Amino acid sequence: MKLAGNPITGTQSVIGGQQIALSASVSRGHEFCLPPTDIEIAAGIGNVACAAVLEFRHHDKSNQLGDLSTGPYSDWSGYRPVNAPGTVPARTSFTKPLNPEHWQPLTYSDSSGSLIVQMFEGAQWCFVAPFAID
Repeated sequence: MKLAGNPITGTQSVIGGQQIALSASVSRGHEFCLPPTDIEIAAGIGNVACAAVLEFRHHDKSNQLGDLSTGPYSDWSGYRPVNAPGTVPARTSFTKPLNPEHWQPLTYSDSSGSLIVQMFEGAQWCFVAPFAID
């Protein structure tokens, strides 16, 4: 693992996107060292294994980094609900689902009186590479 950054301010970044602010620690005289990656020692084996798992999980289609769609974990699948939005509470004529076996978004008024239509969260999760099931 390599560091890039400004040694004067103590702000450095680990290549891969993570930012580490070191100015407070450096100004107090604390030293900073990277975790060991020597696979001849236990800590190094753990760090190398962790880095490999994280690298794989960054590209598992969960969109953790926001590289498939705007924003981390955002839906990139293009999912559209089968059923039209219904209303909550059902004071007016309730929109009967076209297919009751599919999700129906709800429409409601929030505390400020704005009309809100639910959005399905996590539609892309059916495409994510499994990590605990084979």
